[in-house]
Amino acid sequence: MTKKNFYLLCAILGFIIPWSVVISGITTQAPLTHMFRILFANTYSGAFTADLMFSLFVFWVFVFNETRRLGMKNAWTYMLSSAFLGLAFTFPLFLFFREREIK
Repeated sequence: MTKKNFYLLCAILGFIIPWSVVISGITTQAPLTHMFRILFANTYSGAFTADLMFSLFVFWVFVFNETRRLGMKNAWTYMLSSAFLGLAFTFPLFLFFREREIK
């Protein structure tokens, strides 16, 4: 398996796995607003949320710099996608397109 195909597989799994949990929670437990309320419900969930938010910020800086360096267009799509669809999906997707640009 090539690096590029590995990144694409990770992007697919990075979309399916987290979103299957979110959809399961929406359909069986509570509305989406409940999910946002519990992000900082206690110390542990707050630590995970803060870690994810900081990782998201670092990813945005990385995407901005890499897209400029490689001449890739539409860096904003990766930033928007990571905020709404998740970092687990968008980061490997970005790496997939980055590999295509490098070669």
